[in-house]
Amino acid sequence: MRKRKRDEPEVAAADEVLDLKAAADFLKVSKPTFYRWLAQGKLKGFKAGQQWRFYRRDLEKFLETEEPVALQVGGDELETAVREARKARGLLPIEWNEPGQLLAPRPAEETPEESVIPRTVATIIADAIDGRASDIHIDGNPDGAHVRYRVDGVLTDAMTIPRKAQMAIVSRLKLLGDMNLAERRVPQNGRIAVKHHGRDYDVRVVTMPAMYGESAMLRILDQASVLIGFVKLGLSKPVQAAFERHLRAPQGLVIATGPSGSGRTSTLYSALNLLNSLQKKLVTIENPVEYRLRDVMQVHVNRKAGLTFPVGVRMFRYSDPDIILVGDLEDLETAELCVQAAMTGHIVLTAMMPGDAVGVITRLADMGVEPFLIGASVSAVLAQRLVRRVCQSCKAEYQPSRETLRRLGMSDDEVAGAKFYRGAGCDQCRQTGYYGRTGVFELLEVDDRLREVIARCAPAAELRAAAIEGGMVTMLRDGLEKAQQGLTTIEELLRVLAVG
Repeated sequence: MRKRKRDEPEVAAADEVLDLKAAADFLKVSKPTFYRWLAQGKLKGFKAGQQWRFYRRDLEKFLETEEPVALQVGGDELETAVREARKARGLLPIEWNEPGQLLAPRPAEETPEESVIPRTVATIIADAIDGRASDIHIDGNPDGAHVRYRVDGVLTDAMTIPRKAQMAIVSRLKLLGDMNLAERRVPQNGRIAVKHHGRDYDVRVVTMPAMYGESAMLRILDQASVLIGFVKLGLSKPVQAAFERHLRAPQGLVIATGPSGSGRTSTLYSALNLLNSLQKKLVTIENPVEYRLRDVMQVHVNRKAGLTFPVGVRMFRYSDPDIILVGDLEDLETAELCVQAAMTGHIVLTAMMPGDAVGVITRLADMGVEPFLIGASVSAVLAQRLVRRVCQSCKAEYQPSRETLRRLGMSDDEVAGAKFYRGAGCDQCRQTGYYGRTGVFELLEVDDRLREVIARCAPAAELRAAAIEGGMVTMLRDGLEKAQQGLTTIEELLRVLAVG
């Protein structure tokens, strides 16, 4: 055999040409599967005479971009990990031919190894929905990809899948969410429409490059939950009546505020449902549109095309709306446009991020909105948080320490006659003591006294004192009332609310 000369270039491994058998072995798939991919145009090759040939670099690129990379994972190992994790949580095996499941029966031409990734993804989503999870987190770690569910606002560990399956799982989610399979360097987002047990769900998917491979976060949106209403949100009767009065007013700016995950979106959509009728024109601009509403013109922000919140609000004012919803009031231009709309015969609903109702007023002033315009346009601010509900199946009375109750602002007389409850833990709540969530609220109503305080740029402490004097019940006080009613616990209030 001729020896290569010292100055003769060596053929790169990426330029190596493989025959069909070697290519199938390289991809670790059967020949029928390889032929099917070839017929579908997923593989690039060329013919040398009657024989197919393939460049190794093309096969490597295919492995990086195609969801069928799942065939390399090891179906038995992945399915065993999922099965054992579900068994540990007391879940029964899923029968995939059962109607109403997320995944159709396996196509005849698809091998069991190929269907393991779709089945795993469907199992993860189905278990999350059945377990009342609002979010799914899939994060890479040295020992594997951890799957966690956020149930009632708290993350719980669900399973650990083999790390070599992580890329395939994320690729499957990208495929379902109509995202770019080849792009792994930047964050992406997509949407998956899911029907499970006769109910429609939208699953928002976000992928993020991280140290141990791409992570994925899925938010589950139950399309039926938009009809929840104020009672189920947890508004007390006085607060609900006052809030609805502002929603039905001829004009005004109504703001829901709280951090991410506080239920602002549910509150705003419940308000839209209350107001929605054929006699009124409702328009929204959101980023993104989370729930689809009948007879409402919903607009999705598209910054690349130049459709931003200010552009949408500006054009809405010329489209004869009665009620305008702005998903986020995030800058001075949007704020000024909302103020103008609220002062010219429109009800404007929007959301902000400050932690309490008074913080919205000071935040608007910090953004540059004139104080007299704030007082003239803002009619009500509803601040809120979500707390876990006590499981009614195992609820039992208990007595927190006096120090804890005093820390929450209760007087000795209030402590003496108070009763509190918590869950002991049962199968219904999976031994957590909690089942579901409810809201704690404070409603700031802008009256003449408060307008005068706002107009002279009073500090936040004076604003809060004036609001309480005007009848505002703080979130902490609302939470304490719900704790004494057996709806939540003192520990939940301490976890969720900022208590000095």
